[in-house]
Amino acid sequence: MAAGSGSHRFPFKAQVSQGDLYAAALACLALGAAGGYWFAARRAGTRAADERRMRDIELERFAEQLAAAYAASPVAIFLTAEDGRITEANDTAVAMTGYSRAELLARSIQQLGFWRGQPESYEQLVVRLLKGRVLHRLAAFERRDGARRDAELSITLINRDDGRYLLYMVEDVTEQRRQSAALRESEERFAKMFEISPNPIALIAEDGRIVEANPAFLEASQYGMEELRGRTTEEISMWADTGSAERFRRDVAQQRDAQNVETVLRRKNGELAHCQISWSGFESSGRRYTLLIVTDITELKRRSAEVDRLNASLEKMVQARTAQLQMANRELEAFSYSVSHDLRAPLRHISGFASLLGERPSVQEDAEAQRLIGVVTRAAGRMAALIDDLLAFSRVSRLQMETQDVPLGELVRDIVQEFNLASPDRQVRWIVHELPVVHGDRQLLRAVLVNLLDNALKYTRPRATAVIEVGSGEAGDMVAVYVRDNGVGFDMQYAEKLFGVFQRLHSQEEFEGTGVGLANVQRIVERHGGRVWAQGEPGKGATFWFTLPRAQAAQSRVSAAARNVPEKPVLQMQESMAPSDPEGRYKL
Repeated sequence: MAAGSGSHRFPFKAQVSQGDLYAAALACLALGAAGGYWFAARRAGTRAADERRMRDIELERFAEQLAAAYAASPVAIFLTAEDGRITEANDTAVAMTGYSRAELLARSIQQLGFWRGQPESYEQLVVRLLKGRVLHRLAAFERRDGARRDAELSITLINRDDGRYLLYMVEDVTEQRRQSAALRESEERFAKMFEISPNPIALIAEDGRIVEANPAFLEASQYGMEELRGRTTEEISMWADTGSAERFRRDVAQQRDAQNVETVLRRKNGELAHCQISWSGFESSGRRYTLLIVTDITELKRRSAEVDRLNASLEKMVQARTAQLQMANRELEAFSYSVSHDLRAPLRHISGFASLLGERPSVQEDAEAQRLIGVVTRAAGRMAALIDDLLAFSRVSRLQMETQDVPLGELVRDIVQEFNLASPDRQVRWIVHELPVVHGDRQLLRAVLVNLLDNALKYTRPRATAVIEVGSGEAGDMVAVYVRDNGVGFDMQYAEKLFGVFQRLHSQEEFEGTGVGLANVQRIVERHGGRVWAQGEPGKGATFWFTLPRAQAAQSRVSAAARNVPEKPVLQMQESMAPSDPEGRYKL
């Protein structure tokens, strides 16, 4: 080095402070006579070691990142030995199977059920993986609680220093498959309903063009599917009503629905049809569609017009019949006037002449003549009573009712008092229960009670003590009132005859009467919307029932209750008030 200039390297061994030796190199650069020498020493192999150390650090970092991804992966990861024994499982695998990590590491992948029902055995799978393939398949596995779940598997082979392993990436797709199956079933149901629906249905794209139409739409429009597909409803001239066409186009563009829009549509042959149409938008596969549903109401319109025509005709008939009825009523009034005057006058003459004849001395001395004159006088009296009853019967149908709330108890007490004054010698026990307030014509209802109570008095004459009872019961939105007596009664086979005009079950000699009173009762009750019936037994008395509307205040309460209790109402009475009812006639 003293002989010349330049650089030189000298290998040597150096000793560190701890006494260890390591290889080193000394570099020397001659700087010339004036400059001297520059020396540098370097540990042998330092650059390569630094590079290896950097690679080790990077590998450690990658391993840490891989471990973090493995632990946090949303996909279950299993690592198994070649025979299927599970050697590693991440947290997702633990949560997905329901087993603890220790329980998983004590099992094989086959025990989880992944290979049940697969087309190839586990051994065949391993052979395929050894060829370097990555396998993907659908499978099912069994959770710790026994539940079967669907999964998607990705399997690959990994070679490590300690042997070959299988890496499983498992995703639970049970819910996705359930949703897919439900969606598929829904689409199949919709397609079936679309196909078999009797209503014409068309599927319209967002641009207004027809995508699909069901058979009913094709039949109604008279177009084929190829003629419709890709065309708008305007292009096939479907709209006879331009207003409806504009509304449909606007609603489709603005994604608005509509129901039961009445319009007129045109078929391919130009025939018009009255229709109700509805449309509704929906999205499918990211695209928007409109479902157009048509109901042909042409026949309904025709029938409605026919009903209107018949109603108008019926109205004319009603007006004509009303005019006829008014004329008949006027004729009846004229007849009543005629009966009142033309028939009563002769009767008065007969009665008057018979009375005068009876006052003659010669007649007074003749017993037979007196008897005959008495027969004539009584017959004339009966005839006058009959005429009066007939006139009253005819007036019942023609009188304009003045309805109001009527307290029946008050009416009955007044009538009983009048009867007691008129028959002071009769022994009568009156039993009058609390009676309801009803809605009706006060005078007509009084006539009903007078007739029934008068009959009860009449037919209890043979009894030493007459017992007459008046009570009531519930009958849904009506009230039922009864009059019961202990009189002679009647045979039930003749019950329907009781309410006919001139129908009597007893002779005039037994009990007087004209046979019109109960007919009047029935007509008055029916005008009030009720009905009347009777029950009796020979020698054991009779009971007469009639129903009337409740008072208006009570009616509103009953109507409200009826909305909650819709059962058919039956007659309800206090047991002490109810007469015997072997035939169930009290049920309304």
